[in-house]
Amino acid sequence: MFPGSDNFSEVGHVFSSKPWKEGMIEVGSYKPNELGLFNMAGNVTEWCWDWWGDYTTDAQTNPRGPESGRERVKRNGSWYGLIYNCRTTYRTAYTPETSFFELGFRVAKSAK
Repeated sequence: MFPGSDNFSEVGHVFSSKPWKEGMIEVGSYKPNELGLFNMAGNVTEWCWDWWGDYTTDAQTNPRGPESGRERVKRNGSWYGLIYNCRTTYRTAYTPETSFFELGFRVAKSAK
C-alpha cells in the first residue's frame, strides 16, 4: 500500500503520525522500498514529469498518462498531509507554475 511496506510507520511520516515531527526528515530515517529508495512516502510530495490525465483500464506498469496537458502529476503525500495521500497509487495535479512548501522532486535516471 505504501512504498516499501504495508505499515506506514515503517517507511514515512506525516504531521499526524506518532511521534509527531514537523517538516522534512533526513533521508534514511525509515526503511527503504523494494528498490532501495528511502523516504518515498510522507517526506515531500513529488513533482513528476507526467502530464495529468486518466489512465486506461488496461493493466500497466509505470503508466505515463497523456503526451501533453495543463497540469503535471504530483505523487505521494508530504509530511504536511495525510497518511492516505502517501499510498503508492495516490496522485493529484498542479499547474507547472505552482509552488508550495511541501513539493519536491527526485533527480532520477532511467535504467534503460
